[in-house]
Amino acid sequence: MFVIHTTLAEVYVRMWCVFEADAGVVAGLPIRGLFDTSTMTASMLDSAAEIDTSQSEVGSEADRVMLTGIINQHGGFERLNDSIAELRRKMKQDLEDAYKKDRDASY
Repeated sequence: MFVIHTTLAEVYVRMWCVFEADAGVVAGLPIRGLFDTSTMTASMLDSAAEIDTSQSEVGSEADRVMLTGIINQHGGFERLNDSIAELRRKMKQDLEDAYKKDRDASY
C-alpha cells in the first residue's frame, strides 16, 4: 500500500484516508510513504510525526460514526497514530538515505 504525501496538504486530515491507512495496517499490508525528495524535508517529517487521527475531518456525521466505530474495533486511534508515526520515521530515514546517496554520487 502506498500513501502519497505532499507539502500542500496533510493526507491524514481526512478521515477516509485515516480509515484506509487503518485498513492497510489491520490487513498487515506493507505500507510505504511516497514523497518528492526535492520538496520534502526531514524537519517537515519530524513536525508531522505526531498526529491525532481522531481529529480528522469527514463530510458527514454518519460517516464519522461509522469510521470511528470501525477504527475503534481495530484497536483505536492511538494505535493508528503510532503506526503512522512509525511510517513517517521510515520516510525520514528514506529521505536521509536519498540525500546521502545523491551526495555520495556527486563526489
